[in-house]
Amino acid sequence: VRAELKILRVIRLLRILKIGRSEKFKQSIYHFNYALRSKSQELQISIFYTVLLLLISSTLMYLAESSIQPDLLGSIPRCLWWSITTVSAVGYGDSIPITALGKIIASITSLLGIAAIAIPTGILASGFSDSIGAQNKNELCENEFLRKTE
Repeated sequence: VRAELKILRVIRLLRILKIGRSEKFKQSIYHFNYALRSKSQELQISIFYTVLLLLISSTLMYLAESSIQPDLLGSIPRCLWWSITTVSAVGYGDSIPITALGKIIASITSLLGIAAIAIPTGILASGFSDSIGAQNKNELCENEFLRKTE
């Protein structure tokens, strides 16, 4: 039974590799790389914003909660873990604020975390749109050139 499952897994792997050779997949990878290259400066600014948000929110949470919850939020690295899970909307629930000030900081961090995710998403979507638009423009120009030469 195990040998049959291994053969099935190999067949699945070969099917996945076959997808990687398809023209549509290659075009998608090209568009993704184009979006990353053309929007790299905007993405760097977005990453800087996110890192700044993480550092500020974890420091504020440390100041608000470290004396009340020294085991969970008693150091800035622990608060940084809390901030990462809050900004990324994972929210494991292993450390939560108790004080009113801590809850306000958590609420603001959570709302700003939505922007930290949405901004690079919009930037990449714009890059994809630019890439597809450039490809369509090139195809249009090629078709126009072929019509003129005929």
